[in-house]
Amino acid sequence: MNISHIFVPTIPANSFRWASRTLLVLFCICLFACGNSFDGSSETACLPRLYITIPHNAEMPLKKDVWTGNCSIEIIDTDGTIVYTSHLLQMEGRGNSTFSKPKKPYNLKFEKKVSILGLPQRKRLVLLANFFDHSLMRNALAFEVSRQTTLASTTPQGRFVELYVNDVDQGVYYLCERAKDMAPKGAMLIEYDVYAYNDDSVVFKTTLDGLPVSLRKPDNLPAALLANVECLVNDVAVAKLGSVDITSLVDYFIVNELCQNAEP
Repeated sequence: MNISHIFVPTIPANSFRWASRTLLVLFCICLFACGNSFDGSSETACLPRLYITIPHNAEMPLKKDVWTGNCSIEIIDTDGTIVYTSHLLQMEGRGNSTFSKPKKPYNLKFEKKVSILGLPQRKRLVLLANFFDHSLMRNALAFEVSRQTTLASTTPQGRFVELYVNDVDQGVYYLCERAKDMAPKGAMLIEYDVYAYNDDSVVFKTTLDGLPVSLRKPDNLPAALLANVECLVNDVAVAKLGSVDITSLVDYFIVNELCQNAEP
């Protein structure tokens, strides 16, 4: 398959702009509804409740990159069943621009790998606040769209929860896996991050537009291998695709285009 040979019909933008957006929303909602997240019953109309108690001497709000230990956590499912409880949870702030907002995202670290609310066994999970998304659904919908493609095995799973911190209702959060944990064993995970220009994790910048690229997994690479990765990333940027899995690349662009991701 040669990506340059894909036929894209020309459609007057003004004629179908609102119709196409409406169809996209309906399409995503249908995909999301098929994912068994909600079945329309009265029991699943309520969200699981996640209660976290942070020690009173902890600095609030929690800092980024500083774990606060000995937090208590209790998760109650929609039927009232306590599905998980521990007094050894660790918690920290996360995010870039999102961490500056009143409703903050968090990282959670459990004492051991656990399976919560049907999610795969993980020792680390994240709580996404979705502060900039008034619908609270865009991350979940994007993940659901991705699961319909060849990217499914590396797409995080998540569940909506009602979060309480020190008995104060924080609103609806999205409890989900970390992208880092989705990378297969032996695989590399790199990240394009416009916020990371001064971040120590940046290993190079793209030749075409100077976009910072961070290495998320493994923690370091031999210089020769890192140079090969840099060449590959820059080749993709200028459509030299000889070493690329075309199917996954096309799916990557489809998902980002459908979900209007501004930072692919």
